[in-house]
Amino acid sequence: MAYEKVSKYRDMVYRCNTCRRCPRGPWDPNQPDKLKTPVKQCPSYEANYTLASASQGMILIIRDLLEGKLEATPELVDHMYECVLCRSCNAVCEGMDSIPLGGIQGADIFRELRADFVDMGIAPPKGLKKLCDNIAESHNRQGSGKDRNAWAEGLDIPDRGEIMIFAGCTGSYQDQAVLQSLVKILRAAGVEFGILKDEWCCGAIQYESGMDDAFAVTARHNVEALREAGAKRVVCVCADCFKALAFDYPKAVGELGFEVIHSSELVKELLDEGKLTLTRKPELGKVTYNDPCFLVRSGKRGDKKVIEEPRAVITAAVGEAPAEMEGFGKYTYCCGRSIMAAAAPSTYQTAGKGRVKDAAAIGADTIVTGCINCKSSLKGPAGKEGGGIRVMSLEELVAEAL
Repeated sequence: MAYEKVSKYRDMVYRCNTCRRCPRGPWDPNQPDKLKTPVKQCPSYEANYTLASASQGMILIIRDLLEGKLEATPELVDHMYECVLCRSCNAVCEGMDSIPLGGIQGADIFRELRADFVDMGIAPPKGLKKLCDNIAESHNRQGSGKDRNAWAEGLDIPDRGEIMIFAGCTGSYQDQAVLQSLVKILRAAGVEFGILKDEWCCGAIQYESGMDDAFAVTARHNVEALREAGAKRVVCVCADCFKALAFDYPKAVGELGFEVIHSSELVKELLDEGKLTLTRKPELGKVTYNDPCFLVRSGKRGDKKVIEEPRAVITAAVGEAPAEMEGFGKYTYCCGRSIMAAAAPSTYQTAGKGRVKDAAAIGADTIVTGCINCKSSLKGPAGKEGGGIRVMSLEELVAEAL
């Protein structure tokens, strides 16, 4: 059966009443006084300004595919990969609690369509396929043959422990300072931890490209390695890794046998327990926090969201709560998601610039973010558009405050 996977969401596809709430805010036309949402919501819509690029239009395209009114041409397939699956559409539609038509999980629907395209042999697009091939062959999206644990050279970190750091590709190969900062924090608090001898990419790109079989291989390897290492808690500095391990791995391998947490959750615990003391206030000016999409919008409604913990950590480090940009918490505006830039370069660039402008609009001097990939997405625009706004990870902030 064609489109077997996306057909599981057939009820949602036909339940959408095209209210136009998913492309842009700031209000719901059906409940204008009930739910306020940011002006910017959908990064691919902001990049293209066509409804076909927003959840509303993509759902209508899927209806026509299911009804045989459209063919999955190469152009259409490429178009359906422009969405970075930030799940903003899920969040705003979830807000329609009083209207039965709400709760449509657009990003989940689009991912299943991609899996159908892969089964049909017409996807993923060239750029994403290259990254997926890199993961299958080199076990990292960069295609690097270098030692994945080179970032930890000289740090004498064991390869076993009840607490294990999942380093991720960006931390291992592109931005080692974030992981090294986390090591500094944990050692200051007297926490014993380890890293995997043979960690592979988390596979987020494979999953969100629809490469389900390849993703299952990746997930099984990492889960087995973490179990063998004695992991009870796995700590991520990357929101893509966090979502993949916590929410997508169980779909491929079942019960994990360990808890997946974000670094901010562990740091807040250490602060609350008095095991970590921050004595030096970094000179950062006005600080704002960028919520990574997959810390605040992973899983289904009611699942754990990491929203308050990063803010509590920032408050402890700088002495006051971070200023909020337009679009925060579950309505955060996507940074552009650097790992999906190969399929959606204009969305990536537009969203990154837009987020930096949000920070500049409130007079922020520093953007702190809870995801190493968000840091990557925002650093370039901050230098060009932000007038000197500094971008740093939560781990780097805490390490500076030690």
